[in-house]
Amino acid sequence: MSGAVQELIIEENDKLFKLAKEAKAEAKGLGDAYRVYYDNVVWQRINPVELNEESDLSWSMNGGDADAMVIFEEIEIDISNGM
Repeated sequence: MSGAVQELIIEENDKLFKLAKEAKAEAKGLGDAYRVYYDNVVWQRINPVELNEESDLSWSMNGGDADAMVIFEEIEIDISNGM
């Protein structure tokens, strides 16, 4: 294979996405790279570094003993690996 770089274009597929009716709140990660929809009656946003310094978004369960976080990582995939 030559040294040419091939750009991979990933298209959105809105046909598979279903939003739970309880998910009234929205959090945008890394500016607007992705979005997380959640039930703000159940979950409260907290400072991400409270859970993990690598976390982009974090929540704590209201009245419960659970936490949630999103860690966003971009990975490089060599085009010779099955593409």
